[in-house]
This record gives sequence, structure tokens and C-alpha cells, in this order.
Amino acid sequence: MRPGLFIVIAASLFAIALLVLPIPHHIDALPGGARPSPRSAPVCLELSYEDTSESRESPRTIRLTADDLGRSEVWYRAVGGPGDKLYTDAWWRPAGPDSIDIAWHHSRILRLPDHGTRRVGRAAPNFVGTIWDQLKVRDYIVVAEPTQCIPLTAQTSTVADTAAAVESARTLYHEVEAALLQQRLTKHDTTVTCAVNGLDARGTLYSDARGRGRRLDTEGGSDDHAEGVATYFDTVGRPRFAFAQRGAVNGTQQEERVYYDEGGRVVRRLVKRTRGPGYSFDTLTSTPRLATWVRDLCG
Repeated sequence: MRPGLFIVIAASLFAIALLVLPIPHHIDALPGGARPSPRSAPVCLELSYEDTSESRESPRTIRLTADDLGRSEVWYRAVGGPGDKLYTDAWWRPAGPDSIDIAWHHSRILRLPDHGTRRVGRAAPNFVGTIWDQLKVRDYIVVAEPTQCIPLTAQTSTVADTAAAVESARTLYHEVEAALLQQRLTKHDTTVTCAVNGLDARGTLYSDARGRGRRLDTEGGSDDHAEGVATYFDTVGRPRFAFAQRGAVNGTQQEERVYYDEGGRVVRRLVKRTRGPGYSFDTLTSTPRLATWVRDLCG
């Protein structure tokens, strides 16, 4: 083969490869990062970017949760914060001992420091494309600043938010019940006579070794019905789950389960009549406060 013809063929093949051969372009996962505790509070960041046409479509806030997505690779759930209509289904992971990665569907990977008041990182391409495609992209700068997490509301929460809050409440319930079974909680009983109706109201608080209330049982009612409510609290005193059992003089019995997010908002309520012809019980409209639970027994 003539050298000139060989060069032409080689150049043609190279040009074709530039245009059609798919090649992955991404940054590798870094081992060694600390994983979040399953019940740790979310971390919220405000994001700003080097001005590019692509960055203008990127989220301005992100909420990093401890909810494991259960994938083959380690990824945790993230969500665009209140006010962001996009990227409600995102994810993040530890990246080495001092960084994190954040991504969402068909996005770049944001690699950022995991500490500091102003965290400067980069948005690295993460796609499969031709060599020609990859020659046209570059990293750009991302800056993250920690901010206060705003509780998710019914307007900004998603189905995934609700499912995550319910699962978190269930996990907490099982944790507290296991501690009770293993006798790792201290019991404090109180009975008061309510001035309004002259009836007794009872309360039992179960506290852990650090004095933190984890479950509060209250009993009360009226002449024609009785109610018992068990409220479960996380380690910072926020109610996350409540289970109510009610009975009326006509034989009606009812159960109610209420799941709360970390901001105290109801994300799911299940009410079930288990026996009897029916009775107009009230549902739970408030949660007890650990600081004043004895004083609040009579309502």
C-alpha cells in the first residue's frame, strides 16, 4: 500500500472515530468518605456557578439527606430545595475523606469540599459521547455555601419526600420499641386530675440514658369515649410518629397512625375503625411538647 493512501485511510478512520465512536467521560468515585448516619439531619447548600449557558439551568439549592438509595454504588438521596421546581430526584455520595459528589439525571457531577463556609468545587462532565463532543466541554466552577434547611411543605414535597419521611418514621419507631424491649429506656409516670371535667389524665414518658424523651404515652377522654396516644420522638425532640387507639361506649374502636416530617408536618395519616358501628372521634391535630408535657395533659 502506498504511504499516501495509508495516511488518507488512517485520517478518514480518525475523523469517523471523532464523529461516531462513543467514549465515556466522567470522574471516578473516590473511596474513603464517611457515610452519614441513617438518622442524621439533612444538610442544605446554596449553589452558585461560573456563568455558562449550561449552568443557568442548574439548581440553586440542594438538600442532602441520609436516605440510602439502595443502588449497587453508594448514593444518597438529594432534592432541589423549596423554590426549585427541577431536580427533585437527585443524589449525592461521599468522595474521599473531604469531598462529596452531587448529581441528577443526565447531569454533570458536582464535586465539592464537604466542609467550610464557602466550598469551591467543579462541575465535571459525566456522559458518553464522541471524542469531538468531549473536546467541546470543560469543567466549570461551582460554589456551595451551607444554609438553613427549610422544612419541606406540601407544596414543595414530592412522592419521594413523603415516602422518605414515612420510612424514616418507621425506622425511628422500631428503634424506640427495641430500646423499650431491651429495657434501655427509663419510665416516668404522671397522673393529673383535669379541672375542666374532673377526670384523670395519665402520661408516661420514656427517656434514654441521656435524658432525651423518645416516647410519650398519654391517656384521656370523656364520659363516652377514651383515647390513648403514643408519640415517638427523634433524638433532638421532634415528633416523627404517633399511634392513637380510641374506644367509645357503643363498642366502637379506632386506630390512627400519623407520620411527621422533620419539620413537624403531617405527611401521612391512616385512620381505621377496627370494631363497632362507628363514632365521631376527633383525629390528632397537634403533637405534645416534651418541655411541657405534664402541664399539657389536660389539653
